[in-house]
Amino acid sequence: MHAHPNDRRICQTTHERSSLGRGTWRNSLLSVMLPVSVMLLATMMLSACGGGSSNNSATQIPLTLSGNWQFTMSPQVDQNNQVLYLGGLEGGFLLQNSGSAKGSTEYAVSIPGILTPCSAGSATVTGTISGQNVNLTAMAGTQTFTLTGTLSLDSSTMSGTYTSTAGTASDGSPCGSAEPPAGLNISGLQWSAALVPPMTGPFQGNFLSMGGSTALQNEDFSVWGSLTQAQNAGASSAALTGALNVGTYPCLDTASVYGQISGNSVTLQILGSDQSILGLIGEPVDSNGATGLNPVNVEPVEGGYVLSGVGPSYLLATSVCPGNVEDVDAAGNFGSVCLGLNGASCPQAADLTSPAAKAAGPALTTPAHAVPVVASPSNRNLQDVEHHAEID
Repeated sequence: MHAHPNDRRICQTTHERSSLGRGTWRNSLLSVMLPVSVMLLATMMLSACGGGSSNNSATQIPLTLSGNWQFTMSPQVDQNNQVLYLGGLEGGFLLQNSGSAKGSTEYAVSIPGILTPCSAGSATVTGTISGQNVNLTAMAGTQTFTLTGTLSLDSSTMSGTYTSTAGTASDGSPCGSAEPPAGLNISGLQWSAALVPPMTGPFQGNFLSMGGSTALQNEDFSVWGSLTQAQNAGASSAALTGALNVGTYPCLDTASVYGQISGNSVTLQILGSDQSILGLIGEPVDSNGATGLNPVNVEPVEGGYVLSGVGPSYLLATSVCPGNVEDVDAAGNFGSVCLGLNGASCPQAADLTSPAAKAAGPALTTPAHAVPVVASPSNRNLQDVEHHAEID
């Protein structure tokens, strides 16, 4: 097939025009590409110097396991998914060094329907962290818990699955099962943990009187003061010290407080100037409910955190409000307590002393058990209180 003469002329004309314009087009292209190249080069240099986007900076925030953690663990079950034991790791402190971590937590394992745990104490924890991936191993008496999971990007929560070996009580009876059981087609049981911030700073709140030997019924008394939490040492608890002031509360004027925190569980002694125990805030360690006080826990609220207890969660016995600190029934005054930390506000008094709240009994959060008492001039008195409570 032959090209038409006119077609050849068209092609020649087009080629000539293309040749004539090629130099101009090349110059135009260079004039456009040169600034773009310079901009790309500058961007690459800026990124190399750490001047990248905010997204790149966000990924450089270091993750850490260091802090006070409150654990929640799914019940241990049999092959039919029936609950055998409740509890596990509770609260305690971890310390991270590079990619490894160690610390201690309180633990308690109990049989459903029985208040006293069949095994409780302090568990030694070791672990590793790589990125957001967390692996922890806890030696809780004769039972070992192995936890795998993920740490949140802000290092405030972690969750995953756990396995465990069988455990025994001090008398050799079964207490804790091997998980997961062979009959269940799962890799492990669920667990989670939440970081509890240091309880250091001023507080203000209320003693909400519910009874006692004095005629103080359903009265709201303002209290304020400050708390200081000891440094994280990787132990199962940390000491709390501070001061307590009251307004029109007749049983007490001023006092110091001493106690400890493990996870979100707090227990405090209210001490006189001679270090004698005038009262308690929160269920004492190892009492297993013998005093009648409910746990006091750190709870998140809008604007921060509060220390609060449902129902009887403080008691006092002083010369003005006579009684003793062994039992709420023998106290000079008892009631519920709420202390807002660092400007956080407590709920309304009616919310904590309502019939529904009183009927609820102890909070669902499992209190710490067998927490070692930190050395203090008042430790002997606290141990005496627990001893008398056990006798009663």
